[in-house]
Amino acid sequence: MVSTPELISVLASILDTDELEVQEQAVSCLLILCNRSEQCSDMVLQEGVIPALVSISVNGTSRGQEKAQKLLMLFRQQRRDDSPVETHQSPPETSDFSVPPAEMKPLCSNYSVFLKYFNFKLLPLFQHDAG
Repeated sequence: MVSTPELISVLASILDTDELEVQEQAVSCLLILCNRSEQCSDMVLQEGVIPALVSISVNGTSRGQEKAQKLLMLFRQQRRDDSPVETHQSPPETSDFSVPPAEMKPLCSNYSVFLKYFNFKLLPLFQHDAG
């Protein structure tokens, strides 16, 4: 069975692909995971995804840019929440990080390409566990 760190590692590595729609899919998956768990956010950050997310937020598809920006803002908000409270601290930014029902549609028209990348990265993990 694939563990959460392995899954996150695979998704993080997909961020570096040249396929913009595949990047968009990976960012969307990471955003969903990180919204639900600060522990997942920590694991994602340990993968060193910030440079890739910044790049996607500038050069990705419009949805990929939006998702990368939301994920970066989530990381910043979590860091603020974890930092000690200062006496003159400004109130935290309010952002809705939830995934609205309208976004439950397929994330890109080239979903099969994402699955190809995802399966290519995950297959060795399953084969390793079986041996």
